[in-house]
Amino acid sequence: MKKVYLKEANMEDVQKEYEFITQLPEDENGFTNKDYGCSYEEFEKKILPGYIDKSNGINLSPGHVPGTEYFLWDGDTIVGLFRIRHHLCEALANGAGHIGYGIRKEYRGRGYANEGLRLTIEKAWEIIPEDEIYMSVHKDNPASLKTQLKNGAYIHHEDDEDFFTRVKRPEADLKLVEAEDKYADEISAYRQEFLDCEDHMDGCGSLRKYENPLEYIENCRQRSAADASSKIGGQAVQFLCVRKSDDHLIGMIQYRYEADPKFRIGYSVRPCDRGHGYAKWMLRHLLAWLKQQGMSEVTIACEPSNTASEHVILNCGGKLVESCTYKGIELLVYSLEI
Repeated sequence: MKKVYLKEANMEDVQKEYEFITQLPEDENGFTNKDYGCSYEEFEKKILPGYIDKSNGINLSPGHVPGTEYFLWDGDTIVGLFRIRHHLCEALANGAGHIGYGIRKEYRGRGYANEGLRLTIEKAWEIIPEDEIYMSVHKDNPASLKTQLKNGAYIHHEDDEDFFTRVKRPEADLKLVEAEDKYADEISAYRQEFLDCEDHMDGCGSLRKYENPLEYIENCRQRSAADASSKIGGQAVQFLCVRKSDDHLIGMIQYRYEADPKFRIGYSVRPCDRGHGYAKWMLRHLLAWLKQQGMSEVTIACEPSNTASEHVILNCGGKLVESCTYKGIELLVYSLEI
């Protein structure tokens, strides 16, 4: 993979879009391509404008809902097609659901379905009104089921031919809590996963040095006091992002009162849970909490190479105010209105 991204169907890329559509099977594993075999003229004059109209809710056939066709690109090559239906009707709720997708045969088995579905789910949360994304998959397509489960889906029910899966809206099953003893095992597993990945534990305080999670939890309690000693790191509030349904620890976010203003907020998401919008959810909820404390603006920094974190900050309203170097590390500094 080079640079993988989704791009809405558009007239500028008509030649490559046409080539992809005519090479994607008419019906394979439940993903239908009714435009298979069309001529270039028909695609350019009728089919592609129809995609664009449907995305805008124009000229819909009876019983159809608005939907957007997203081509999955790797660099300058189209490798897949992902479809988002903007809301459910009875037929979709009982069948195909919100999202359908297909990967060009020669690009299968390379992770494109997984990455494309991750990107599509992110977009779907910005479009659909429902609290769950509905999908389905043929029972003879275990690879697609694995892709859906890897992207946070669960099997809701099944019939003789299909599994019907759901992805819960992240915020519907999340909560921010302060560190408690009952999360000790999850905190230990969280720490170990970061050690195994040799990754930074941003927003976790002194977690790296505590093999015993109960000692770490006690440190968090001590640091939450207004008179917390600088010997233990100074005053800071440590939040855990926990899934309500099973108390699974997804991420951590911290506010450090005595740090340089650029470094008062830090956060991380467990490596196995990334790509689902959890960091954005945590930051937005921390900002709401800071507003309750009477604050109106904060700053936050990230490395230019950390495009995922930069995306989170921008999505929460961040505005670039400066770039600087700290201990030899280049940083971008953003302001966030609360």
